[in-house]
Amino acid sequence: MTTSRQPSLGPDPELAVAFALHRNPGAHALLLGAGVSTPSGILSAWGIQQDLIKQIMHIKSVPAADPLSWFEQTYGTPSTYDDLLAQLAPTKGDRQALLRTYFEPKEDDVENGLKIPTVAHHAIARLVASGRLRIILTTNFDRLVETALREAGIEPTVVAQPSDITGLAPLHAISCLVVHLHGDYLTTAGMLNTSLELNTYVEAVDGLLDHVLPNYGLLIAGWSGRWDPALRQAIDRNPTRHYGTYWIDSNELVTPGRELLQRRDAIYLQEDADHFFARLADATDALADTDVRDPLTVTIAVATAKRELSGRHTAIPLHDDIQTEFARLHETESIREINVNAADPQGEHKLRLSAIEAALQVPMALVATAAYWGNEQSDEYWIGEISLLAVRPRLSGVTSLINLSRFPACALQYTGCLAAIAAGRFDLFKRLIDEPVTENDRGDVVPVIAELTPQRTLNLVSRQSQSTFADSNHHLFQLIRPLAVDALGLAYERFREAWEMLEYLKWVEITYSILQKSADMTPLTDLAGQIQAIEQRLAEGKSDYPDQARDQIAKLREAQRNQRQKAAAAVPRDDIYVRYVSREFGYETPVARPLQYQVQRQGNEAVLMRAGICGGSAASFLETANIIDARLNEHGESLAYNALPPGGGAVPMGPFWPNDPQAVER
Repeated sequence: MTTSRQPSLGPDPELAVAFALHRNPGAHALLLGAGVSTPSGILSAWGIQQDLIKQIMHIKSVPAADPLSWFEQTYGTPSTYDDLLAQLAPTKGDRQALLRTYFEPKEDDVENGLKIPTVAHHAIARLVASGRLRIILTTNFDRLVETALREAGIEPTVVAQPSDITGLAPLHAISCLVVHLHGDYLTTAGMLNTSLELNTYVEAVDGLLDHVLPNYGLLIAGWSGRWDPALRQAIDRNPTRHYGTYWIDSNELVTPGRELLQRRDAIYLQEDADHFFARLADATDALADTDVRDPLTVTIAVATAKRELSGRHTAIPLHDDIQTEFARLHETESIREINVNAADPQGEHKLRLSAIEAALQVPMALVATAAYWGNEQSDEYWIGEISLLAVRPRLSGVTSLINLSRFPACALQYTGCLAAIAAGRFDLFKRLIDEPVTENDRGDVVPVIAELTPQRTLNLVSRQSQSTFADSNHHLFQLIRPLAVDALGLAYERFREAWEMLEYLKWVEITYSILQKSADMTPLTDLAGQIQAIEQRLAEGKSDYPDQARDQIAKLREAQRNQRQKAAAAVPRDDIYVRYVSREFGYETPVARPLQYQVQRQGNEAVLMRAGICGGSAASFLETANIIDARLNEHGESLAYNALPPGGGAVPMGPFWPNDPQAVER
């Protein structure tokens, strides 16, 4: 799809239209041209012209040839639709009878899906049913839009000829108005076909357009603007006062349509009507499922939660607030959606993610507040919800859409973990790592933190990084960041440190759990203990045979290296989304050394150990951290060297994030 004057919402112009219709229901009029109906098998004026010439050729027993070329050679002038129609059917009654065969479906037409409403017509009916569109202007003679509306249970007010405008109720009082600007095939008096007829409108039609066009936004679809001078003039003399104009057509616009587009300052989308309106209807439905919450709602929710957690009286208990918000979140259609098949999975993914993130605003703010300022009692209000949101859907379809429905569990768990770390509540962090569980693809019960990673649930990738890992994690990082700043009052540097500690400690815990199950942890800690004991005796001068002791240490270190390699092979190769910086022993993350130093100095009395990290064992933590550090170095080197430009250059030293190794962030 190509666009002109692309809207500010980015690479998805349909979203700009969806937001415009959703935020201003009934404020836009729709103008439909022949391009909306041609997919139904109803011929455009060009198609009817060719068909009529073919019939003339058949009558004259002319061999098959290009109809337009034959007509010009035979009659000495190029054929035009309006002139040909005027010659074959001189009166309006004749033209009506002639055109009827082109618009009314026969039995075999219906069986073949011809001359019946298209995907676009049905999507338009959905937009009308939801109140987002009320006025439909059309240059088409067919009644496909009326048929689609009636099939959706909507009885439109129809203007089929100028006399129908007299006595028309005020526009704001009409739930659905369809105006056939050029008449329809069943209304002889209103049909406009020839260039002379299309050059001007009667006063009643001009008056109606002069009321609609300046006061409503305009969606133009399937109309080239080429053959209708009176309509072009009406649009030109009535610039919209309040709302935008969007022009949808599958073909490049040509003069005079292109010039009208520029004068109207319209946004042009080159796309077929079926695809556009189907996506538009889905997008507006997604927005309705979960309205983007007013920022004030988030602010009030956070302020109320803080008052209760500080012991002050609140009108609505925090427990009730949290339950209400989670109930609303569970009802979000993009989360409970059972249809996980889509003609455009990538586009559908973007629409659903937008709706989910809107629904998450208040729940994430409440979880952040409760995790930061709360206690064991308030923790019970929300921790269990993570497992409920992580339930694996029993569906088949587009994998990215199935996984996306579980993203709220990932987002809320990360939010709670980050807030807990920022507040120094490592006991809560440990609970969040251990307690929320879900099923993996094999049906095994596993921790949510390990199964529902940002990469798996979001599956985002940009052209810059080409990495679903980096872009998915970066997206979640940016989603949580405003909450940390606004709800928790964290400076960016403190938020960044909490994020990196979350990522590092998360993988320490996941790795420790794997090593425990594989029985690789005990040999590691035993070896570390033996080495430490011998080194201590040497340092204290208590070894009777120092050289033998040093040889023994060397052998133990070799065994330790082998055991670490064996243990590392059992750990997932997932990357860690932290900043990477080059130090004397390779790449590492800035938070690793301070954490390890604290544990080395305080042993099992360190705050992490008292919270139960790595089973409360300082030795297990340090051994697990060693494996994580090796993985960090490997990943950091890979990122740094892959970032080198062709021909070489300086290797990035950092600190840098995985999604942009060339950008240093101190």
